[in-house]
Amino acid sequence: MHKNSDGSDAITLDDLWTLLSTHDQADDILQCGTSGTNHFTQGIQGLANGHAYSVIGVKELSTGEKLVKMRNPWGSEAFTGDWCDGSSKWNDANKAEAGWVEANDGAFFMALEDYHSQAAYTMVAKDVTDWYKADFLKLNDTTGGNNDAESWWCGAECTVHSFTLTSAVDQEVWVTAHTWD
Repeated sequence: MHKNSDGSDAITLDDLWTLLSTHDQADDILQCGTSGTNHFTQGIQGLANGHAYSVIGVKELSTGEKLVKMRNPWGSEAFTGDWCDGSSKWNDANKAEAGWVEANDGAFFMALEDYHSQAAYTMVAKDVTDWYKADFLKLNDTTGGNNDAESWWCGAECTVHSFTLTSAVDQEVWVTAHTWD
């Protein structure tokens, strides 16, 4: 389920729109998924259950309608809700405004409200084009010691490490860690 900016379970439509439009403008890669376990079955409005979709853009029409442009990686469309390809909501003006193209290519639009109710999660892969990175490798390191508290994922055998990063300037920093057994 989508999380709200305050960490609560139900994200508001406004926060969801901010999330999607901010990352769309930043050229980040967006993906969403539907709930369920069998992607060969359809959920409400024709979306596959337990399936991932690319979010390829957002568009707010001059009428105020907020649309999410999505694509099924299978290259086929089954969405039947408001703003689907065959929806009566489309007219020539808003087709031009949204960049709607008639093609069975897996791409479709859906209202933000439908996205909110049907996407179980949204994942963001940030555009790292102008980022800088540094890598550090530690092999056979036992200097971290045990924190005297068992952790549910590795029990009493955990080795705890800390990493301190300092900078002379304010900046956003992303840290990832990869471990091996």
